[in-house]
Amino acid sequence: PLASVIKKRNRMKNISIGIVVIIPLLFTACSGGKYLEMTTISESSLKAGNYQEALEQSEQIIKDAEEKGKPAPGKVYSIAGIASYELEKFNKSLEYLNKSNRQEYSDENTNWYLSMNYRHIDNLSKEISSLELYLKNYPDGKHVNPVKERLFQTCLETENYGMAEKLWTEIDSLSRENPENMEI
Repeated sequence: PLASVIKKRNRMKNISIGIVVIIPLLFTACSGGKYLEMTTISESSLKAGNYQEALEQSEQIIKDAEEKGKPAPGKVYSIAGIASYELEKFNKSLEYLNKSNRQEYSDENTNWYLSMNYRHIDNLSKEISSLELYLKNYPDGKHVNPVKERLFQTCLETENYGMAEKLWTEIDSLSRENPENMEI
């Protein structure tokens, strides 16, 4: 009888330990699905031009993650940064885009919006670095012509005429006709 009671108690203990382990795992798996769904919604909203909705969805994911002491995925920070930029919340945009980079997430749009943010806050050296990084990582990217054009303009501003001359041959004909590019 005593051996049977001990076996029962051990089984109950094992079941209790199993429940304690399984419930948090299920919660984490469910919240992961929730985050994936919210990320998909925020990304779709961003693509559709619904910047406020994209920002709200991504900020909810960021808040939930940071309340748990963890950063959100880099893609979520990127979505929040781009949406913030489009809503003319430039400081918030810069903060989110930098967090995206710290999460080792960077794509063509993240880099493009980061350079535009630096231009907006008039940080020429960081703007140039972002533009150069864009050209290095996305030589055939969808923003390559405006990036080259802006980099050309920054070369003129910084009196880097050697690089400006090289870029002049690379920018498209429409950019060459832009009056801002004719000033020295």
